[in-house]
Amino acid sequence: MALAEKLRSDYEFGHTLDAKHLPRGESSVTGPVVRLFKPFDELFVDFKDFNVEALEKFVAESSMPLVTLFNKDPSNHPFVIKFYNSPNAKAMLFANLSVEGIDSLTSKYREVAEQYKGQGIGFLLGDLEASQAAFQYFGVQESQVPLIIIQNNDGKKYLKPNLQANDIAPFVKDYKEGKVPPYLKSEPIPEENKEPVKVVVADTLEDMVFKSGKN
Repeated sequence: MALAEKLRSDYEFGHTLDAKHLPRGESSVTGPVVRLFKPFDELFVDFKDFNVEALEKFVAESSMPLVTLFNKDPSNHPFVIKFYNSPNAKAMLFANLSVEGIDSLTSKYREVAEQYKGQGIGFLLGDLEASQAAFQYFGVQESQVPLIIIQNNDGKKYLKPNLQANDIAPFVKDYKEGKVPPYLKSEPIPEENKEPVKVVVADTLEDMVFKSGKN
């Protein structure tokens, strides 16, 4: 009841002493259980830890799709907002979802999301048509799609552009193991940069500022 009182503005709560009132309840409920219903993925999920903090975490995580879809459908927008408000690291795959053959990419992405479920990283699939603001924010171009960006809670970003379906799992694995260098939004490196006032971009920042001995 404490959890219901806390979250009643976001969720509807009910209770029953007879499992037959739940969908598939008679065959699947064997004891006291919290069952969360949702309109995606496996449609419902059960939880048997009645600690309030554990229940709240369960509801927050289980009420999100395995892969959040970011497109122009308004019904997906609440899930997108929850995705970006989550404390987890965020993996974002941006692609043109209307091109032929995209299913192999998205299905592999979903497999990877399933593999890392509950490991502190959320997954979003963004349609190119709806992602222009995100492209501007991250400093990437349409020519780089399909591309995946992973953003940590500390703001660091990790990017792989023009990826294939078989690139997704190795990239996420390398990220989790700390093998992927962070991405810095950058302008192209100037061909000529000999003027007294240097043009410093992210790709030359370390060499020109941190290693040059000048300020």
